[in-house]
Amino acid sequence: MATRTTIRTQILGSDGASASRSTINDNTNASTSLNIVTITSADSPFTPAITDELVLCDATSGAITVALRPLADVANRVLTIKKTDSSGNAVTIDGDASEQVEQSGGTLSTTRSLSSQGAKARLVASSAWFDV
Repeated sequence: MATRTTIRTQILGSDGASASRSTINDNTNASTSLNIVTITSADSPFTPAITDELVLCDATSGAITVALRPLADVANRVLTIKKTDSSGNAVTIDGDASEQVEQSGGTLSTTRSLSSQGAKARLVASSAWFDV
């Protein structure tokens, strides 16, 4: 079963109650959160929730397919998908229907494969899923 984690970080400037451990300007107060989901082949195919921002894929026990939501549902959202294991099993990123995903070389295809440990795709939903 996929494991969802939300990390919330509050960074207070020099006028705040706690010291900042960030590179954000000390005079700026900011609050951020990051929605992380960790999956294995047992979760495949996996469709990230609209609020998911980082999908960590452990393909040790088998290949994983991450099925992207329709672009119209997630316009302008950023989603990062990362392969965390060293196995030979691939993580396949699959665009919805005929929607395309930018490859590492800049071409577009309906799927993209992450095959090595640490390989990742940081995608933004526009007219296609573009790697940024």
